[in-house]
Amino acid sequence: MNLHEYQARDILKRHGIPVPDGDVAQTPAEAQTIAQRLGGKVVVKAQVHAGGRGKAGGVKLAAQPDEAAAHASRILGMTIKGLTVQKVLVAPATDIASESYVGIIVDRGSQRPVLMVSDAGGIDIEEVARATPERIYRLAIDPRYGLLPHQGLGLALRLYRDLAQARSAAAIMANLYAAFYAVGASLAEINPLVVTPDGRVLALDAKIVIDDNELGRHPEIAALRDTSAEAPSEVQAREAGLTFVKLDDESEPPKAPELTTKLVQGEKVDVLVGTVHSGVAMAMSKIAREDGLPTLIPNAGADQLTRSLCAKNIFRTSFGNGQVGLATGRSMLEAGIKKAVSFTWKYAAGDESVGGFRESFVAGGGQVVKDITVPFPSVEFQSALAEIASLKPDAVYSFFAGGGALKFIKDYAAAGLNKSIPLWGAGFLTDGVEQAAGSAGDGVKTVLHYADDLDNPENKAFRAAFEAAYKTPADVYAVQGWDTMQLLALGLNAVGGDVAKRDALFGAMSKASFKSPRGPFRLSAANNPIQNFYLRELKGGKNVLVKTVATDFADPGTGCRLAS
Repeated sequence: MNLHEYQARDILKRHGIPVPDGDVAQTPAEAQTIAQRLGGKVVVKAQVHAGGRGKAGGVKLAAQPDEAAAHASRILGMTIKGLTVQKVLVAPATDIASESYVGIIVDRGSQRPVLMVSDAGGIDIEEVARATPERIYRLAIDPRYGLLPHQGLGLALRLYRDLAQARSAAAIMANLYAAFYAVGASLAEINPLVVTPDGRVLALDAKIVIDDNELGRHPEIAALRDTSAEAPSEVQAREAGLTFVKLDDESEPPKAPELTTKLVQGEKVDVLVGTVHSGVAMAMSKIAREDGLPTLIPNAGADQLTRSLCAKNIFRTSFGNGQVGLATGRSMLEAGIKKAVSFTWKYAAGDESVGGFRESFVAGGGQVVKDITVPFPSVEFQSALAEIASLKPDAVYSFFAGGGALKFIKDYAAAGLNKSIPLWGAGFLTDGVEQAAGSAGDGVKTVLHYADDLDNPENKAFRAAFEAAYKTPADVYAVQGWDTMQLLALGLNAVGGDVAKRDALFGAMSKASFKSPRGPFRLSAANNPIQNFYLRELKGGKNVLVKTVATDFADPGTGCRLAS
């Protein structure tokens, strides 16, 4: 259970840790009154269980009470990472001479609290651990004795040369450990722990996470839970008796090993689910393979995940990039296309998609006149469009997505190419930009493992239920997520919910077969979907189903030892 900053500050105060005054407000008028009482400059901070408040505009300095009210007016109701801000903390703005970090976390492996300190305060400690791990000092605390005075002082002297400041910091560490133990926390941190210009050591910001298993022994802490500030998925999981740990990978592959390790070794999760970004998934799956942790990938399409890097505990419920290309190449041949040009961003997903297309298209007698690329994520397409016009192929196969795909579709039409050279692509070329493309998108053909208007009972029921629950139409990503949980449920049911029976769980999941909104679903020997692929044509802002172009279509699983 996450506590708000103002709640964590209150706990620290009760345990003798010096924390500047402050109060919580739910209206701009309340924020103004608090600022008047505090006098001078104040900081107005969104109270929401999400990181990145400052970057999102949820932390503002105010020189006057009316400015504090204005900031509160803008912050209250703001959405930060899907959560609506309903309260703000108003506290004095403090002059800072230096910033440090002090935190305590439970090490799941040793079952001991670990005290961590760093002279790199005021920034995310995980970023410090990734970039400059030598600036973090750790001490495992023996719960039989607690934090001994000489241990705290020893770490404090890592942060401060001034003995008085070091002693103040050591006392704060001892009191932080007392608070950590008293409330049954799994995490308690002060970031930053600051020294003011006059030499005082203060806790400016605090974060406390309570171990849910401790809430029964601490009803006064359980009463602090603010369900309105929690993600609906976390509330639903808790009501179902599950612990749902959600981390934002920020689509940053370099952060993936640390975040995955946090889930696997720190949180000791039973099942790992993620992610969207292929680079992140590659790093994540490496750690998961080594641990043997049940891992489900609901989107990332990197071919290697279910080819050369396949593993019995890694299951994908989406597609392989090359698999989509293979199906599209076959469909273009069936449409009578003999000569084609490929065009994509120069990056792994584009290379794999074009590679699959080229393989099946050439094998069927087609000719790829030229492979054209632009650097990722450039949207300067004019020279490539001129080259396509000069080559005069029968069609173009392309792999773009999102805003880049939308601009390409519009530029393609603006150049007049849509009138003479049909545009084809993997389904992501048009998914999500159908309406924005307008008339420029009419006639664009794409192939994917899902189409909105598939006429089967599972799809009709799923789309109706999804729209009722989320007030937006379902898309391919929603279907992939749904099927991920269908696959996991089949495995868990087979082992009676006992995730320790990993081999039996993997065996049941690998043999799973069910009716999905996308059509029949089962897995190849490499744990990649065997599925239908569909030709769609963009018309009037909708991807209209044309026909099924591949039935029970499997990725080759090249290099996968499971498939041999």
